[in-house]
Amino acid sequence: MPSAIPLLLFLTITMAANVQARPLAEEPGWRARVGLVVGFASQRSQFDTDSGNRVTSDLANPGQRSESGLLFPLARIDYTLPGLSTQFFLGNSRDQVSRAQFQYELGLTHRFANDSRLTLAWFPELPFLDETWQDPYLVGSPRQETDERFQGARVAFERIAGSRLTLKYAYAESDVELERSGAGLGLAPPERALLRRDSRYHRVEGELNLPLGDGWSWRPALQLTDAQADGEANSYEETVLRLGLDGRRGRHGLVANATLGRRDHERANPVFGQATDSTRWGLFAIYTFAQPFGWERTGFNLIAGYRRQDADVTFHDSRGGILAAGLAYRF
Repeated sequence: MPSAIPLLLFLTITMAANVQARPLAEEPGWRARVGLVVGFASQRSQFDTDSGNRVTSDLANPGQRSESGLLFPLARIDYTLPGLSTQFFLGNSRDQVSRAQFQYELGLTHRFANDSRLTLAWFPELPFLDETWQDPYLVGSPRQETDERFQGARVAFERIAGSRLTLKYAYAESDVELERSGAGLGLAPPERALLRRDSRYHRVEGELNLPLGDGWSWRPALQLTDAQADGEANSYEETVLRLGLDGRRGRHGLVANATLGRRDHERANPVFGQATDSTRWGLFAIYTFAQPFGWERTGFNLIAGYRRQDADVTFHDSRGGILAAGLAYRF
């Protein structure tokens, strides 16, 4: 499967027309955009730390459904050097948010003469943003939360040689502060070791930009992830196909993505006696409307998404949805 990315590179460079060069900003100097998003989220997962999901009666169900309100900021500050070819930034990146990845980043983008763009970014470990259960397999007693932290870096090479191809690579690490998976079941130490969740992730992706005309384009992509966990039962390889639609007409804009993926684990989970392989799919879209009510430098955002994971073991099934709206102001 990894050989598909070089094939994409060959096909794209041989058939693609060059894309018109565009600067990173209209003028050098500082620029900022801040916004606030409010909404509603619903999910069902045994790893959801909602209080109603604290006690599970058995290991043959996907957990209780939980609903919650959302309130979170989206912000970005960037500085563009004279010449408009190099830009430093801090905050959320548009291409990441459009794929439901809301991490804050510190990085830079450089545009070459042929309009190729290289982005280097680091997303730091932020405490108190993600939680999981110390022992998700504990039955009949209250499960206790613990922090799960992520950090990593990514590289994106867009419009390679002026073509329609983008290649990306990301590396990330996750750390579960208090790991007790399997302790409540009385598993032997070697079995509990298979359940450790601290992980290192390598992800590569190839994406094409296929113009539809009038400012719209399809963005098919192939994404490959290799996750190496301290516990081999949580190590996996995942292949995801994504089809994106991106465009703008007048004051209206839309970015939408549909994904379909398959995850295959390295070892059997000792709790269930088999691997927790899974198939997942999802839909995510952001609609934007510029200058609502005639407000200069302001934009309205509407966000909607749904994801579903069906595992070979029901305990690892999950569902989730989001509906939110917000306003953003550009300085």
